[in-house]
Amino acid sequence: MVDQRPRRPRPFVYRGDNYGGVMTPVFVPVFGAASVFVLVSTLRGDGPPLWFGLTWVSFAMAAVGLTAFGYATKIEVDQSFIRWSYLARRGGSAPVEDIESVGALGWAMPGWVRLKDGRRIWIQTTPGFRRLREAIARVSPDARV
Repeated sequence: MVDQRPRRPRPFVYRGDNYGGVMTPVFVPVFGAASVFVLVSTLRGDGPPLWFGLTWVSFAMAAVGLTAFGYATKIEVDQSFIRWSYLARRGGSAPVEDIESVGALGWAMPGWVRLKDGRRIWIQTTPGFRRLREAIARVSPDARV
């Protein structure tokens, strides 16, 4: 008889980049070209006022940066830990008992996992967000989900 070790359940993995990996390379040239057009037409004198051009560039680049950041998030939930990383670099981990709540402003809006020490894991909600909430509810029943 073969002695088999008990199998650990696979962790649930939530990725915000199901389609976001394509969005950033599309948004950067589109918003970049629009920003160059707005600034050039402003500087030539036949475009919007300078304050509008500078505001447009600022908001356009902020939107691209937030989109890239939000969609490049990975969260892993298993029986004992929640682990997260942004842009495959910065991240952390915490015991699942430290999860206080999970919330969102709406679909396709910013969402978060709040820990008891006050930290928030910011994520972009995608169709998989509901499954993330369910996975957290299974392993951390005290969390508000």
